[in-house]
Amino acid sequence: MLTGAAKFIFREDDDDKPPPAWLEKIEYLTPRAAFSTGFGWIMVSPKQWAFVVTAVAVIFTANLNPIQSLVNYFIFSVLIQIFYLLIIGIHLLMPRRSGAILDALFNWIKNNFRPVVIVIFIGFGLFFLIKGISGLMT
Repeated sequence: MLTGAAKFIFREDDDDKPPPAWLEKIEYLTPRAAFSTGFGWIMVSPKQWAFVVTAVAVIFTANLNPIQSLVNYFIFSVLIQIFYLLIIGIHLLMPRRSGAILDALFNWIKNNFRPVVIVIFIGFGLFFLIKGISGLMT
């Protein structure tokens, strides 16, 4: 993650460069197409499957309490999905205003993508580095 952050830090942005084509296409997806795309991505993404299978394998290999560990994994999974659930909740609670709210959120993400990714990558990278080093020291 720290390497990924470094790539974003040292890569120069071209303000005149248009956003990636896939980012533009997202704006015009119908709800059904967006759901199908997201569901399809989860089903075929090797990173998603590797993450899930590895997490479950670590739980059982470490001889932890399986029920408690799986509950923790479930809570972690729900927390990961909280942004998606928030978007669905906004749409359910305010169907007329949700379009404007989500458009503003999407535009903010497009305009602040690089700094947000850098902060997230550095934060998680340092967290994992510190946890790894402290785990090796014990």
